Amino acid sequence: GGGGGGGGDTPTSEAREDLEEEVREDLEEEDSEGPSNARGEGFGIQAGPLSDSVLQRARNRRRAEEQASWAVRPVRLRAVGQRQAMTPEDQAFLRAALEKGWAVAYLQQNPKSGKSRDRYERYKAAETLEQARNLGASMDDLKWDYERSFMFFHGRESSDMAGLVGAEVEKV
Repeated sequence: GGGGGGGGDTPTSEAREDLEEEVREDLEEEDSEGPSNARGEGFGIQAGPLSDSVLQRARNRRRAEEQASWAVRPVRLRAVGQRQAMTPEDQAFLRAALEKGWAVAYLQQNPKSGKSRDRYERYKAAETLEQARNLGASMDDLKWDYERSFMFFHGRESSDMAGLVGAEVEKV
């Protein structure tokens, strides 16, 4: 029970479309001002990875990801397996992921020991947090796994996180 019958649209595609639309709107609003350095001047680079437009998109994306309403997981500064205490933004994100049925993938190599290891084996195949709960994960398990990044949220991870976990996100 109680899942969010998505009618074929995945939370990932909806989130990405919403994010892209908002960033497009931000770009249109800020294009009149143009990208600028600290003194408010454009750099004048027309093409390439450091062009004014690419830098502006990066600034817009970073600003967007800082807002919880964008449904992007807050930036993670620690490696997978290392605890990073939850912030209020993390708590809001995890609550929304559970309530809205966002897609999740767990590390398949079980990182736990003891009784929690047995539970993890049962719920690591879950595709949503609700499924994980139905397969035996406790709320404490969800928090523990989130704080150590044993779970990934497809299309909802901060772009700043990719460099920290590297290829591990791709394997999941």
